[in-house]
Amino acid sequence: MIGSAPSTYTTYLLSTTDTLGNTWRNLLVLVSSPSSLAKPAIQVHPNPATNQIVLKGLPEGHHTLTITDVLGKLMNSNQVSNAEIIPLDLASGLYFYQVLGQKGRLMVR
Repeated sequence: MIGSAPSTYTTYLLSTTDTLGNTWRNLLVLVSSPSSLAKPAIQVHPNPATNQIVLKGLPEGHHTLTITDVLGKLMNSNQVSNAEIIPLDLASGLYFYQVLGQKGRLMVR
């Protein structure tokens, strides 16, 4: 990336052989930049939750919290701000959340 902080990278050479003896070699490069590592430390309490959660560490302003089930079905969508109590009405299960801010996605878990 031109004009940005230097990135660090790790390279791997992957070699795969199928049952017929054909071999493929692929170069895998993993790149991380300081900007991708400097994400806000958003915390969700309590985890696991029963009927409410609190998000802490959000930047100032309002954000959109979406909660989906394991199949990707939207279960909840709220406008939230830092340290606000968010009521939940969800059955027991595994859910994923995403926080969208004014500048894009802040966190997905």
